[in-house]
Amino acid sequence: MPSSFPGATAIPPISRSRPCSPPAWPTAASTSSARGSTGRSSAWATRPRPSCAASTSRRSGHASRSFKGLFLSSYSTADPHVGPALEGFVSAFLEQDLSAIFPRNRLSYGYRHWFPRPSTGGACKRMHLFLRWMIRQEKPDFGLWTEVPPAALLMPVDTHIENMARSVGLTRRRSRNWKMVEEITAGLKRLDAEDPVKYDFALCHKRMSGQCLNRRAAVVCAPCALKPACVHWRGRR
Repeated sequence: MPSSFPGATAIPPISRSRPCSPPAWPTAASTSSARGSTGRSSAWATRPRPSCAASTSRRSGHASRSFKGLFLSSYSTADPHVGPALEGFVSAFLEQDLSAIFPRNRLSYGYRHWFPRPSTGGACKRMHLFLRWMIRQEKPDFGLWTEVPPAALLMPVDTHIENMARSVGLTRRRSRNWKMVEEITAGLKRLDAEDPVKYDFALCHKRMSGQCLNRRAAVVCAPCALKPACVHWRGRR
């Protein structure tokens, strides 16, 4: 569990007279019409919509009225990584008054799933991936938030990164959580302290493409340059 994160900056509530953009939120009629003969709603009608998050940012009161401004309001170069800033960023969305959208301000599971708090101990993979896109300067990332150095990023850890990291000795943890994220990132910093997350795509793709099966496989593993570091091959020829 992370030690502590500063709270988010207080932001004014969304006005009931001006709720989040109606077209982006399915009405009862649109949801009903989206149901097919099976009675299931289509993906667009059932998945959370991003407009409410965007509306929160617009009404946040920060000068730039953007996701970037909201994130930077909690960011400090004194922090060891983006964790504290991410806590503030996420808290701004979760603590906003959204009672105009959610009855009694009870946020839906889908909305809360979009915004996991680092302080709860989860890996926050989607948030770290978003920050990677925004902060890293090299392709395939966009590099739009130049105020934050890539060295402050943490690894987006999904099942592929988890298995690859365990195979090459970057972690021994069995639970995909915040501690694992910090541990994997620390290991990659030994290779490149200024841009540890640059290895994300290479590690993830190797697992996704079937070039690593997370076990010994003579044919598949034969061309792999990571065999000397792999726990499945260490000490074996």
